[in-house]
Amino acid sequence: MDGHRALVFTAAGLGGTVLVQTRRGALVQDRWPDLVAAAEAQLPPGLVLDGELVVWDAEAGRLSFEAL
Repeated sequence: MDGHRALVFTAAGLGGTVLVQTRRGALVQDRWPDLVAAAEAQLPPGLVLDGELVVWDAEAGRLSFEAL
């Protein structure tokens, strides 16, 4: 199993919105408000980040694909 492949687009300027886009082009930032908040707080404006979203289950000590 894989995580969810996604692109994260940070806002280009003040007051802009962080966007999260699936590989099929759907905008899904509303599904991961914690990811959006972290991107807004920690990533520079105008960044495009290509990656894979995964969730770590600390109790089980492994990735949780069901939690996505």
